[in-house]
Amino acid sequence: MAQFLKALGLGSRSEEREIAESLNRIGRRRVALFMEIEQSQVHFRSVMSVKRGVVVVAKPTGLGPQLKKESFIRFTLPGEEGKDVRMQVISPHFNLTSGNAVFLCRLPTEYTESTKRENMRFNTSRFKNLHLVVDNTRRFRIIDLSTTGLKVYVEHDIARHFPLGRPIHPAYIIISRYDAVLDVIVPRVHIGKTAGCEMKFPQQGPAKKYIAHLITSLQKIEEENLTGDSL
Repeated sequence: MAQFLKALGLGSRSEEREIAESLNRIGRRRVALFMEIEQSQVHFRSVMSVKRGVVVVAKPTGLGPQLKKESFIRFTLPGEEGKDVRMQVISPHFNLTSGNAVFLCRLPTEYTESTKRENMRFNTSRFKNLHLVVDNTRRFRIIDLSTTGLKVYVEHDIARHFPLGRPIHPAYIIISRYDAVLDVIVPRVHIGKTAGCEMKFPQQGPAKKYIAHLITSLQKIEEENLTGDSL
């Protein structure tokens, strides 16, 4: 590990001291951070440490080709909402002498403005039983979901099924045998064969709480599949 870091020509720098101290505190306390790979829908929870000016992050067992050299990892410092750390990946995979897998990032020299959305979105494309039903007849697979919106896959005639800006109802979300009735969905964007929609809930009824619970469950499933190893 030390030889690898030396070969990179990396070491501590005075201008990095403040952020390094913050990251060192997180590392010493073994705080699990909720991280994301920029420009992707991949999120994971892991722990990190700072060694000789390099950020060492435990690599989740399910994190494969999504993590590439020179990609960026972003997370919000605990207790400091609005202040993100953005780190560039130096090596997407490195085996420690302990046998644990990690990836290595450059030590950030400054904080970056937070881009955290109020409602975290989750990639649901691997869940084959999660659908949006409109007009009680048309069913579309949900590939992205938050508490305020969703994205569905549309095989054909996307403009006909989801005209931009036009409210659509009735509509409901169904997963297996459970469903959550929506007040209305409004298509906002077409990207390829996907339609991104804003969704609104009835003032009364459990639908909004059900979706929030569903997203929490998706997060737990994601964390179970991407479990960080110890450093």
